Amino acid sequence: ICMTQMTAKAGIKKHKQDAIMALLKEFGQLNSIFLKPRHKESLTQQQRLNVLRTITLIKEKRCGGIKGRTCIDGQPQCTYISKEEAAPPIVTLESLMIRLIIDAIKERDVGTADMIGAYLNANMDNFVLVKLIGD
Repeated sequence: ICMTQMTAKAGIKKHKQDAIMALLKEFGQLNSIFLKPRHKESLTQQQRLNVLRTITLIKEKRCGGIKGRTCIDGQPQCTYISKEEAAPPIVTLESLMIRLIIDAIKERDVGTADMIGAYLNANMDNFVLVKLIGD
């Protein structure tokens, strides 16, 4: 129950067509917002060396649905981007838990929202190349 995420290959093996449809939906979102294809021959040698790879996963949601997830393996950037510059601005677990405790004690109404493809809409000054790999 705890580990509800798996590789795309394992997800397709387990969930068959549902996993494929979830991945196609995820890739459709990436394509509509984010991807601009480049031919390998149009890239410099340095750009080819700096290409980042995708990691594609299948997530089993609590409601029983299947969701495709794609993220970028930024590990190769460690050689030319500082750790501080590469770290995403995320809340720590401790800060979140403290906030939830305060809200519970003060009996506050709390709402949540999900912005579809939030990370794709972030401002980014750098040119980044991503290679889609795998099945």
